[in-house]
Amino acid sequence: MELYSLFLIAIWLLPIWIYGWILLPITRHIFPTLPDGGLAAGRLLYLMLVSLLLFWTASLHLIPLTISCWILPLAPPLLLLIFTRNASRISEFRCWVISRRKALILSDIVFAASFLFFIYLRLCQPEIREQEKPMDSAIIGVLARILYLPSD
Repeated sequence: MELYSLFLIAIWLLPIWIYGWILLPITRHIFPTLPDGGLAAGRLLYLMLVSLLLFWTASLHLIPLTISCWILPLAPPLLLLIFTRNASRISEFRCWVISRRKALILSDIVFAASFLFFIYLRLCQPEIREQEKPMDSAIIGVLARILYLPSD
């Protein structure tokens, strides 16, 4: 595998992993019964909400796709700053992380293993063979050139 391919994998893996941890102070209140406090669910929630916000802001012609894909991923750090501005919340969160350390580490291991497994599956068959993949490439090519949705 080339160094460039590893770089592209890291571009996807690291932000999703980091945003899961950034959103953990919030998701542990949304998912209090989960052993990891919603660390894994927070990553999925982040991907779904950012994708939905990108779609709706482009559909309503509020923010062009070329700008919104840079602005909206900054929302989790801003939410974290708003949520943790109190020093007592930070110390309480630190104690909570220490008490749930094993569940959080296991959640990270499962996340990394599943992400790398699906990357491995994709690397085993990178060629385009069926009719669906060229159509997906055509749609992505159109979406890369437009500013608002729906594409003309």
